[in-house]
Amino acid sequence: MNRPDNKVERPAEPAHSPPKSKRPIGQQIERVLWALAVILVLIFVVQNVPAVRITYLAWTFSFSLGLLVIITLAVGMLLGWALTALLRRRARK
Repeated sequence: MNRPDNKVERPAEPAHSPPKSKRPIGQQIERVLWALAVILVLIFVVQNVPAVRITYLAWTFSFSLGLLVIITLAVGMLLGWALTALLRRRARK
């Protein structure tokens, strides 16, 4: 019904309706999987604490084996992401 002040009445929501989730189930599953991956990586790093010596040209470094593997993985992921972005940008032109 239209009131004189031009506001439309809306029916109230039923009191028994379940609360709506603000995130779709896919996002919730993704967060759980990311949390599981982080936990597994932390376990890997803790179990691979012994230091390894790395010599590159004239430099010598000493790193935790687990940390070295994680750094190598992260650098590889960043390079892969950057290369993919570059190739997609060139394909659009």
